[in-house]
Amino acid sequence: MTCESLDHATWYTEDDESVKISQGLMRRDNGMYYARRRVPKHLVKALNRTEIRVALGTNVRSVANARLPAALKKINNQLAVERPGVEQAVVAPRRPIPVSLLRHIAREWFAPKWEAMERELALPLPPHISRKTAVDWLEAELFPTKDGEEIRELKYAGEAEGLLKRAGHGDADHASVGILANYLKRGDIDLLELHLRHLDGDAGHQLHDPLYLSFNDPEQVVSSPRNVLAKRPEGQTLEQAIDRFLSDRQRANLSAKNSQGYETGFNLLREIVGRAALLTSVNRDHARRMQEVLAHLPPNATKRFPHMSLLQAAEHAHTARLPAIQRKTAANTLSNMSAFFRWATDEHLVSRSVFNGLEPLQEQRAKDRQRQPFTAGELEKLFSSKMYRYPFDAVTCVHPGRYWVPLLALYHGARLNELCQLETADIDCQDHQWCIRFTKESAAGEVKYLKNASAERTVPLHPVLQQVGFLDYVEFVRKQGGTRLFPDLTKAKTGYYSDNFSKWFARYRKEQRVDRPVTNFHCFRHGFNDACRAANVPQEIVEQICGWTADDSAAKQSMARAYGRGHPLRRKAEEIAKVRFSSVEKVLPALQGVNSGLEGRE
Repeated sequence: MTCESLDHATWYTEDDESVKISQGLMRRDNGMYYARRRVPKHLVKALNRTEIRVALGTNVRSVANARLPAALKKINNQLAVERPGVEQAVVAPRRPIPVSLLRHIAREWFAPKWEAMERELALPLPPHISRKTAVDWLEAELFPTKDGEEIRELKYAGEAEGLLKRAGHGDADHASVGILANYLKRGDIDLLELHLRHLDGDAGHQLHDPLYLSFNDPEQVVSSPRNVLAKRPEGQTLEQAIDRFLSDRQRANLSAKNSQGYETGFNLLREIVGRAALLTSVNRDHARRMQEVLAHLPPNATKRFPHMSLLQAAEHAHTARLPAIQRKTAANTLSNMSAFFRWATDEHLVSRSVFNGLEPLQEQRAKDRQRQPFTAGELEKLFSSKMYRYPFDAVTCVHPGRYWVPLLALYHGARLNELCQLETADIDCQDHQWCIRFTKESAAGEVKYLKNASAERTVPLHPVLQQVGFLDYVEFVRKQGGTRLFPDLTKAKTGYYSDNFSKWFARYRKEQRVDRPVTNFHCFRHGFNDACRAANVPQEIVEQICGWTADDSAAKQSMARAYGRGHPLRRKAEEIAKVRFSSVEKVLPALQGVNSGLEGRE
């Protein structure tokens, strides 16, 4: 009898367009993915079916691809084991494993999970997780959907096979794998039920499954050969230290964006060492592991791969050759972790920082690949769009922020969020000179963010902005009773107006065919600096206009701030007026003698 191999390519269903996404992968009309394989011809009659499908429990293609190999393996096992007569013809014989050994392997697997659970139950819920959220998650894990149950079975089968293989029983038969998988599932269910009882106020912490009852008696567990539950040393866990760090008074005013900058590093550290691990157990190897993961971690990993851990997302991106986060992003994460451990050192929680001196593994950008100013041609494209076809006060515009923010950035070199969060009170006349105040003060009672102390400054309004009607626009907003200068701009969940604007500007510049990889909104700031250099504007005045910190020691900077107030506004106005962009000024209609009022503007 001739039999088809289990690994034959024709086992894949390839006759349907929906399957051509990936071999063995199909998508139903409802968007959910399935693993599908054609049944070999010699098994069709015996199985009374032509194909086998297994639900992957997701509508996300990347997640489906990650789960596909295990699902196809399950189908192979099903085909091989369900027909023993055929099994002998196509696969090597497998042997049963004694139940006593399977129980021993299950308990060995369960021991560290039980220890981690005991530690977790000793901690309060994180402040961002409510009791209801925790209960809902536990119940969803305990009572999954039909598709979720299939995925769970796949997971335990794969884990059971891995445990048997590591124990030297890679030839275990299907029944033995199934028994061990069921033991693992029982252990997790017992822990989930225990956690649920704990949230309901039960402080007993007693396991109920007969297979794991011995763990309720510490003496029996400590006397086990591995001694895995021996009494642990005292000290703060990683999770306790993180909570203490974030609640420190010096970090009480961290913005949502800065807090988010720590979140990635903390989540990755939790995955690498475990949230219940003692802080003192974190070592240099763990830090280097984080360094390696960051070298492969894709941007927006939690959004793009919601069903994967950060470690899984990094591994998937590395295998699929997806681009990783930028070197600067990785550097910020490592810097945040270094700051966390310096704090822990100061608090005498650890003896030294294990992240000191670690640099990202991403390749350093060559100078020609770093952010550069927009070219004259690119500026002409950006300011020749339909939006700038007429003077602002002569057209109906529902997005004034999109019109004015790029112009303000071009002629003042200000940061994006500094401009997006401006209020009408920030446009003022001082010493007979119209100016823009970049400050944390808010007439609207909002929280405003500046990068550092040097960013708080008063900058003269460039004469070009006055000529194109910016002051008329400001007066119009004031008459309407508005406090925010650009009410059309929306705030992202990070607390910054710049995040959403940045996404729009990325789309806008591509529409205008300004799509070099090295360009983004920050190029306006680079361009302003170059224009100042070309106009021989003194560097000290450039730093005051842009809100830069001079390259000097902290002591000298402090002394410089203590003596005088810097250059007067009139002097800065003389210098900023030298900055011109002819490629823009030749296309702006407002500079071509066109002028009209705000009447009739919606």
